[in-house]
Amino acid sequence: MVALSVENRFSPVNSSPATYYPIYMPPIADTLAERGYNRDEAKLLKGMDKKTKKDYLSTNLLTTINHVFEDSVVSYTNYYQMNKNGEVVSLDGVVLNVDADERGGLNKFGIESAVSAALENPNEVVLLYSPPGQVVFDDNPNNKFRNIKPYIDGQLYMMYSDGEKVHNVAVGISPGGESWVEQIMPYVYKDAPPLTGKKEDEIKRISHFITHPYLTGGSIDKLLDKRWDQQGRIIYKNKDSIEFSLSQTLELVRKSLANEIGRSSLVDDIIQQFDLNSITEEDIDTIYSALAQQYMRERGMTSMTLGGSCGGTRIDALSSGVENLSTNFRLMAQGENIFGALKDHRKDPSLCRCAAASGAHFHCPGVNNKTKEPCNHAIVVGAGTPYCPDCGTGKTC
Repeated sequence: MVALSVENRFSPVNSSPATYYPIYMPPIADTLAERGYNRDEAKLLKGMDKKTKKDYLSTNLLTTINHVFEDSVVSYTNYYQMNKNGEVVSLDGVVLNVDADERGGLNKFGIESAVSAALENPNEVVLLYSPPGQVVFDDNPNNKFRNIKPYIDGQLYMMYSDGEKVHNVAVGISPGGESWVEQIMPYVYKDAPPLTGKKEDEIKRISHFITHPYLTGGSIDKLLDKRWDQQGRIIYKNKDSIEFSLSQTLELVRKSLANEIGRSSLVDDIIQQFDLNSITEEDIDTIYSALAQQYMRERGMTSMTLGGSCGGTRIDALSSGVENLSTNFRLMAQGENIFGALKDHRKDPSLCRCAAASGAHFHCPGVNNKTKEPCNHAIVVGAGTPYCPDCGTGKTC
């Protein structure tokens, strides 16, 4: 479900336990379903200058914290324009990435229509609703969204133009909060095909909503200030069973638009560890893994359930004694030339010089899968070892 951010809506869904490791590279479909990010991000970064890369990556990591880790009802505010080709772009000119595999690519049409309507009607709010339900509209076995279960929550996009750019905030809508969507988008809601229990009818209904933006005719202040009926109604219930009332939600929208929602410094701390000139798919895995691990470590968490529009996946912290941004973690997970600050890490005084290996090395902090004993295997720095050869699997370390 698209969040109108620079990346697609993060939607981790598998309910079975999953462990988040930095060096394991599952198929793209599994990555999307279990971890809520897409390694194709590396390809999108290649054509950008360094500043744009940093801004793009920062936006996506902040969105991951907001939507996936914290499952907040309201997103950060994103800003859009349209280029001469009629494509929705960020203020840096980066084209909004809307995957054609998600809901038949119809999100792209709806988003472009909504942004265009906002630009043509300055200061008037345009609404676009993406309801819960089916994610994949085809039978293609190669569809990268094939492992994602139907979305259990909807998302309402509220956008308006200030004459130069479009401001957009995404609001989570649980089934119980959809009555408010019906109230503020009456004509679009009235014309929606009915649900019959058949998949094809559900797809028709979803397609209707995501391709029909609604021009309210009023300003954002008018929408936020209006005394809506049933102020106590619950709009969203997140993965931690925290409920957000309509009044709370609208206040958070106001704060988001005023840039008063806090942004984690963790994102900058992680990004600065990487050479943005040569980001690879492996780096994307490591960056998002590090984000999750460091987020949990800072909060004293040993595990965390991921959110998003469906949620359910549970990830665990790395084995005790391993910090995701420690020297050992970085050397083992990355190899030689990923972190610019560590390119000469053979001279790192913290590395071991014992007789277990011929060169500067560190000892694996993992646990042997079979014996459950500490591994302690000596790994030579710079040898390009992406995982410990003695642990049974690379994911252990």
